Amino acid sequence: MASIFGKNSNDTTSTESFGAWTIAKRVKLTRNIALLAIGVALFYIIFDYSYGAYEYLWYYVILLAGSTLCLTLIKYELYTLAKISLLVPGLMLLAILAAWETRETGIYMYFLVVALGAITLFGTEEKFAAIMIGLLTFVIFYIVYFTDIIDYEPLDLSEEYIKNSLLINYTICLIATMTMVYYILSISLNYERSMHETQQDLLVLTEELDKSRNKFELAIKGSSAGIWDWDIKEGKLYISPQVMRMLGYEERERTDISYEEFFSYIHPADAPLIETLLKNHLKNREKFEVECRVKNKDGEYIWVLDTGQAEWNNAGRAQRMVGSIVDITERKKAEQLVNEKNNKLRKANEELDRFVYSTSHDLRAPLSSLLGLINIAEVSDNLDEKHRCLEMMRNRVNTLNGFIADIISYSRNTRLDVKKEKVDLNQVVDEVLSGLEYFEHQKDIRIEKVFEPDLEIKCDKSRLKVILSNLISNALKYHNLDQPDPFILIKAEKFEKMVQIDVIDNGLGVDEEYLERIFDMFYRASENSDGSGLGLYIAQEMAAKLNGFITVDSKKDTGSTFRLIIPRMAKYMKEA
Repeated sequence: MASIFGKNSNDTTSTESFGAWTIAKRVKLTRNIALLAIGVALFYIIFDYSYGAYEYLWYYVILLAGSTLCLTLIKYELYTLAKISLLVPGLMLLAILAAWETRETGIYMYFLVVALGAITLFGTEEKFAAIMIGLLTFVIFYIVYFTDIIDYEPLDLSEEYIKNSLLINYTICLIATMTMVYYILSISLNYERSMHETQQDLLVLTEELDKSRNKFELAIKGSSAGIWDWDIKEGKLYISPQVMRMLGYEERERTDISYEEFFSYIHPADAPLIETLLKNHLKNREKFEVECRVKNKDGEYIWVLDTGQAEWNNAGRAQRMVGSIVDITERKKAEQLVNEKNNKLRKANEELDRFVYSTSHDLRAPLSSLLGLINIAEVSDNLDEKHRCLEMMRNRVNTLNGFIADIISYSRNTRLDVKKEKVDLNQVVDEVLSGLEYFEHQKDIRIEKVFEPDLEIKCDKSRLKVILSNLISNALKYHNLDQPDPFILIKAEKFEKMVQIDVIDNGLGVDEEYLERIFDMFYRASENSDGSGLGLYIAQEMAAKLNGFITVDSKKDTGSTFRLIIPRMAKYMKEA
């Protein structure tokens, strides 16, 4: 019960996986639904008041109180309790309204919406709570329509009120149901697409591995495996010419060496394992087979598969041991390559997972807000309120437009090759500042360039421009205008192989606890942040494309310094 009504340990997880929403995303969805519920309650208060249905008005306080409590509980990270506080008061209000008015208004449709909402918000991670809410929904539905436990005198509603209520209830239920079903289906579709792409990539990697193995088998057939013969009693070890070739020696250069001498060629990290396996084989007659690294004549290590079989005398003591050595260096390289590709693929899938869920939420939030503002504007007769709604709609559209621009920058950075050209840093900074000319409070901040006016870099101009635009716009957005001299300094210094560009401000700064994560995808250090959470991530990824990186030094209420380090000349850059 503690996991249902208290803090859930899974609620704070940061990992996101295909096939289900993450806890973080459900929390955001819960918050949005709570806000929507508040909007719906306020709308119905106005609607019922306009039709003279005054009996309903005070009961909407139940939904308002539950939704407000939900938002408060989310703030204190009591996520499961927050969902319950949203759904249960909604069911209470629904029970009252369903018992009070005729079925012709379609109020019963909300029972299905609440049940679907429970499954969507709680998911499989909290299936017990979802099932309990679903059962509670059924019980209340049964009590209202098939028993006399809740016995209210039906209200005398006008025909026009009933028709309008039916239309409104059906519309809200349809939109809510389609939204939740569409969200679930979109997750399933993205999961299937991702798994299909992963399967195709794994098939390609498997085919490459099969080819490497075939080459290895052909090589083995073309040349015999190396043989070794160890005289345990005398301590002498015979090495066949084939083994000597593997190690880079002439065939007859060394054949008879001591066991201790040959053991010195084995990689120090592999020696303890070989000693243990060898001891178990000689004493307990366990199988001896090991993959290890052996030093060749050039001082480099090659991978070999070493197998052997001992002979024991009548007393049970090992007298002799014969084995074979096969060079498996190419196979190990192929396995390492597959592992590296699998790790890259896993990382790409994880980033795609986060990207899909975060993108779906960040695109839906402004759209949901727009729908709410449109509804308010439609029912309002106040011209000033309509203007405020339009202004808020414009802000939502601008937010959505900025997020889409970030997505385009992210996509271009991952798909397009690096274009190396001569770039005038002064010109790039001027273009960035020109694009930010109408930024809020831009005129109130002193912006100064501190570098040689003719400083040139050989790099990708478009990526450099995006990086600087993100860093400078952040400095503008999170500045402190209450101080005597708010400033942003753009400094640059060139060295033999690289250029250092600093964007320094005396703004709000960043708490030390957030510094390690500000370059993560979709990470926002503050709930008040109106950005997409992609800006700094894209900047760091683009810097990596330029064979560079970004560091940050910041202190709360003091300011920040973002430092970009990139090669100055193309010859110092890695090929993209």
